Amino acid sequence: MNGIIVSKIDFKFFYNSRKHVSVAKFIIETSDNTNKKINYIFAKAYDKIADTIFSNYNKNDRLVFSGTLKENYVEIIEIDSK
Repeated sequence: MNGIIVSKIDFKFFYNSRKHVSVAKFIIETSDNTNKKINYIFAKAYDKIADTIFSNYNKNDRLVFSGTLKENYVEIIEIDSK
């Protein structure tokens, strides 16, 4: 999947968490070429992927990624190199 980051990337550390060290949260705009519809996706990435996104991407950058659909967001599990 790919899209454009349309929000500021919010990066935070977890304290006393056994599962994750950090999280990056942001909104991605994707478009459906079939019916020209624009979609907005709330995305989260954790740990090393969160650090890579926060360090290497900004608002208005294109992001190519693989993710899993959660209850109300997409968790990014892999990104293609910039």
